[in-house]
Amino acid sequence: MRSRNTLLLIAGLVLATPAFAQSSQKNTDRSDKSTVDAIPQPGKVQPARPGEEGAKRYADEAILFPEPLPMPEEFASDEQKLVLPSDSITRDGDRAASTALRFGEEFLEGAVGDLTIGGEDHEHPPMTANFGSLNYVSCPECFPNRMNVHLSIQWPNGNWSGASGALIDSRHVITAGHCVFSHDNGGWASRIIVTPGRDGGSAPYGTSEMETVMSWTGWTNNEDSEHDIALVRLARPVGALTGWFGYGYTSSSSWFESPWWYNNSYPGSPYSQVDMYQEAGDFDTLPNSYEARRRKAGIPGQSGSGSYKFIGSSRYVYAVTSHNFWNWFYGTDMDSVRLTSSKYGHVVDFINARTHNSPDLVPLDVNAGGTYFPRGGYVTGVNYLTHNYSSAGRNGNVPVKVYLSTNDNISQYDTLLQSHSFNWNFGSKSSVRVNVGSVYLPSNLTPGWYYLGVITQPSDAENSNNDTDGQDAVRIYVY
Repeated sequence: MRSRNTLLLIAGLVLATPAFAQSSQKNTDRSDKSTVDAIPQPGKVQPARPGEEGAKRYADEAILFPEPLPMPEEFASDEQKLVLPSDSITRDGDRAASTALRFGEEFLEGAVGDLTIGGEDHEHPPMTANFGSLNYVSCPECFPNRMNVHLSIQWPNGNWSGASGALIDSRHVITAGHCVFSHDNGGWASRIIVTPGRDGGSAPYGTSEMETVMSWTGWTNNEDSEHDIALVRLARPVGALTGWFGYGYTSSSSWFESPWWYNNSYPGSPYSQVDMYQEAGDFDTLPNSYEARRRKAGIPGQSGSGSYKFIGSSRYVYAVTSHNFWNWFYGTDMDSVRLTSSKYGHVVDFINARTHNSPDLVPLDVNAGGTYFPRGGYVTGVNYLTHNYSSAGRNGNVPVKVYLSTNDNISQYDTLLQSHSFNWNFGSKSSVRVNVGSVYLPSNLTPGWYYLGVITQPSDAENSNNDTDGQDAVRIYVY
């Protein structure tokens, strides 16, 4: 199992941003729904043999029903220097955005994702100019809803909380700072289970555990809600299946105060806390350079949800739901913390520093065309996804082996059923679904439950993720 080291990233002083600067990740379709046929290789079935299989990754997680995380109140502002405790001081001050395009805009590519469960479910039409009522999302597993996630958070004191977030990379979720660091529950979260497109007790794309988290000391040290924002890095790149949002920043008030903004979350009472709801409209006001305000009270469980807007046909998160703010004139308002130029730069740097600069092929989501298959027959409809989580491309042949295991820890010591290869030109953080077709089952197998999985053979940037362990193997019954 990969270690879940907790990292603290503390932000530098935020200077004035340009009159209009924005950055984000487009969720355009970059061959994420592409498929390729496997090329079977000659060879015989090789039976399982003794050996150390190593630690299992991506274990199946129980679907939890934690109490929704309450929203904090707003406090005074005090953002501090950027520092990584394990590396001492990294730098101070502001960090300008990195990739300037026309009109000061910045864009980082995102993706639609691979699966097409239920087709495409468009956003609810806005009901009012300002954020209106919450609308039940009938198909949370459909695009683009599936890019929104539910968080089950365990704290050092043993308490569990439920919250929301949004994928902005296949391995990174943006959320609120108090969803990863709680002053009331003992500090840094000890465990976070992320479920994209959660639908009640169903996890249509599986889950992913946190590997690392990041926040700012404006929140972690000073409990300053103007800096209540964070990232969760995932062990399993589940965003390869769902797609992910773009993200951006701007100092333009009119950008936030004009329609249309969308926000998907998992609100608690009087709602279910595990069903997705959406609201749409525009922000009422920008109280300062860090926040955007809605004239309505937030509900526990909405914490960390991303507010996104269209640029062309792509969706970009610019702020995350943070806290309630009470004033005498309006009563209780709900504030979202915005990505500033400084924070945007820190997010880009954090993700880039943890993205391999040479190819890293990760197989995911093995499927079969049924559950019950005969000995001496074939498992039909076999397919899986291969995702390149790196900043580099890879063009050429990829050799793969198909294994049958008595457990969901797929290894070279399991029964080798088939060898095949496929040819594909991978871009950075792109994917392809590989159609294997039929795989022969030996006639001498003992009837019972097995797991079918694959291991990609080329040595790459991270060999430990070359097999489909846990929830990425498919369970079948051999009779």
